[in-house]
Amino acid sequence: MHPYKSPRPDVPRPELISQFRPISLCNVIYKLVSKTIANRLKPLLGSLISPSQSAFVPGRSITDNVLIAYEINHFLLHKTWGKDGHVSLKLDVSKAYDCVEWIFLERVLTRLGFHPKFVSLIMRCVTSVSYSFLLNGDKFGWLTPERGLRQGDPLSPYLYLFCAEALSALIRCAEEDGRIRGVAVARNAPRVSHLLFADDTLIFCQASREGLKEVHRLLGLFAKVSGLHMNLQKSAMVFSRNVDTSLMGSLAAVLGVQIVAKHDKYLGLPTSIGKSKREIGESVKERIWGKLNNWTVRKLSQAERAVLIKTVIQAIPVYVMGCFRIPDSLLAEIESMTAKFFWHGELETRTHRVSWRKVCQPTRTGGLGFRRLKEYNMALLAKQAWRIATEPDLLLHKVLHHRYFPGSNFFAAEPGRLPSFTWRSLLSTKELLVTGLRWKIGDGCSARIFDHPWLLRVQTFQVISKPRTLQRDSKVAVLITHSRSWNHDLITEEFLPEDAEAILSIPLTESPSADIVWHFERSGRFSVKSAYASAVQCSEEASPSMAREDWRFLWRSRVLPKVRMFMWRCGHGALPTLRNLKDRGVCPDTQCPRCDNDQEDLFHVLFTCSFARLVWALTGLRNASLPQRSQDDSGWIREAFYAMDAHEFALFLTVCWSLWNQRNIFIFEGINTPAHEVVAMAKGLFPNRALSG
Repeated sequence: MHPYKSPRPDVPRPELISQFRPISLCNVIYKLVSKTIANRLKPLLGSLISPSQSAFVPGRSITDNVLIAYEINHFLLHKTWGKDGHVSLKLDVSKAYDCVEWIFLERVLTRLGFHPKFVSLIMRCVTSVSYSFLLNGDKFGWLTPERGLRQGDPLSPYLYLFCAEALSALIRCAEEDGRIRGVAVARNAPRVSHLLFADDTLIFCQASREGLKEVHRLLGLFAKVSGLHMNLQKSAMVFSRNVDTSLMGSLAAVLGVQIVAKHDKYLGLPTSIGKSKREIGESVKERIWGKLNNWTVRKLSQAERAVLIKTVIQAIPVYVMGCFRIPDSLLAEIESMTAKFFWHGELETRTHRVSWRKVCQPTRTGGLGFRRLKEYNMALLAKQAWRIATEPDLLLHKVLHHRYFPGSNFFAAEPGRLPSFTWRSLLSTKELLVTGLRWKIGDGCSARIFDHPWLLRVQTFQVISKPRTLQRDSKVAVLITHSRSWNHDLITEEFLPEDAEAILSIPLTESPSADIVWHFERSGRFSVKSAYASAVQCSEEASPSMAREDWRFLWRSRVLPKVRMFMWRCGHGALPTLRNLKDRGVCPDTQCPRCDNDQEDLFHVLFTCSFARLVWALTGLRNASLPQRSQDDSGWIREAFYAMDAHEFALFLTVCWSLWNQRNIFIFEGINTPAHEVVAMAKGLFPNRALSG
């Protein structure tokens, strides 16, 4: 196999060959083999890789490491008591993939218990390679490597995890032998000695010469056998506040790593935030402003701007919003910038013709499906909170449980003493989670009748009846007979009719225990999509100006995107006709500039103007199917849809767009295009591209 190596700069202005990152361009046949092996390995990672490693392991998340790291660093920055100090060491592996020794990888795979034939197959994939270099598109020479994993190989990330697991094992053994001590954020909390995400490494230990010497020894041993050396220039250490400042220099000299007040970032997010919480989102705002500012010079249509907002702009803050609650004021500023770009293609303050809340409604209810950032922030945080509440085996759950809600559960948790910003962010989602949290009844021995949400009704999952003969803390099991059916007599006697009906409608299962489920998903698993819908309370709401089905058929119509966008603006009365401009105090004259017979509103421009009548007469559409009277902003669209077939309706929408376009050309350029040319141009737009969609 002879893939190409394409050097990519690792810094803005590279001057040395070490400042380039070579990306392997593997051929298709090899990638098929490599991907097949990777798919076989993937289900095994959870049992082979320690909980401290979160990269590429199914069921684990990068946000777990971010939240744990933030919690520990928050603990260190506020630890002013006790004699035992701690240190947080952030390490960077130099050229991680390129330096892995093959013999080390082979021995690790064997030690993990893989069959010799499978190990041999993997090693053939790793070692049977030679490279040619691509420089400015030209091939230069070739070489046969003696170590390293290929960037761009589907198998490489998993193989690197196995190598990093050796470092994790060394640290665990040292911790078990008492040579180093990890950080416990609370009594009985698990001691965390290290966190790994691929080659991003955090090590936590006691701030003593012995502890740091042991860390130095372990890192040296790992580098010697694996070939993976730490880049000390990019590494840094943070001491807890109870460490004497006079000792910090000598302790840092053991490793030769610089001391910092706090780590800059870990996995792209801050490890500590000051009093001003805006700093967490300022970088997001700057990135969004940069994107929007670059696009303002491209003269994009409104439909194109809408696509960019959905796919690029609203994806930028997702990672940050999954860990931190961004201040509402900052989110409002981001939405304001986005709205300016959407409506006018620039970032200057001008009038918006439809409120941003309406624009952010789902497309089926009259919006464009943009996300409201405040509610989406809450939905993303709720996903993390749901995992903490329902997955007790997570390391993140164990850390937060002992720190903030020992002997209780997440839903009963309080902020506690000196809570971190991430914990307060997670706690803010409890109200949202309660809207969809429900107990799925098994044998009824876990759920309490009057305290837990367990009924199958959207209005409220909890029983509204007051206890009569039953105790307040009675379990649902007392309502179930030995034959696994509801005790009809007891239920009808004890509860109000609406509660009794809801209870008797619940199907009983053979499951021995009750599970917490998310009501708004059939599977019972939490989803950000349904949580967001619950947060904005728009799953069943329709726009006040148009029925739900009308908007659905508009978006399904086979016309160009700019035509659909134009008709959406029509449906919201968002076009700058002279009548609308007068209502806004912009233009005093409303007389139609083309026919000078009536005031110019939207219905006049498209249907009752003499020029519009001539255009419609030339389209071949039945006159009876055209709107005959002006209704509300969207009534005539509904009227036309029900009067036409799909082909006629698509032509109708395209001609409407053409009439408005020609109206603008007539007013601003003084060009009076003949009616037959307008029809020809509309039909030219209609069949070639629109119907192919």
